[in-house]
Amino acid sequence: MAKASGPTQRIAWTAEEEVEFAALFSVAWALKGTDACRAAIETIEQWNDDPLWRRAQLVVAHRAAERAEIERLVRLLRATDPATIGRKVAA
Repeated sequence: MAKASGPTQRIAWTAEEEVEFAALFSVAWALKGTDACRAAIETIEQWNDDPLWRRAQLVVAHRAAERAEIERLVRLLRATDPATIGRKVAA
């Protein structure tokens, strides 16, 4: 987790969060002067309201992706195991 910074002890943004914010801001900026701009600004406010929840969601998503990758690699190993090639193996 990023270290707290500044006098208010706010949590510093991660590199991923900086990219997310830049994307959200650019969308809001592009919508400036349109009816959709307010919704874009509200999305930024909601995104910023709960950084701990946002990070928890990111950790869960990363774990799910890691699990899926491990399962894929295990299937690959089973499929290419010389002892089982040509025989049907339950996955």
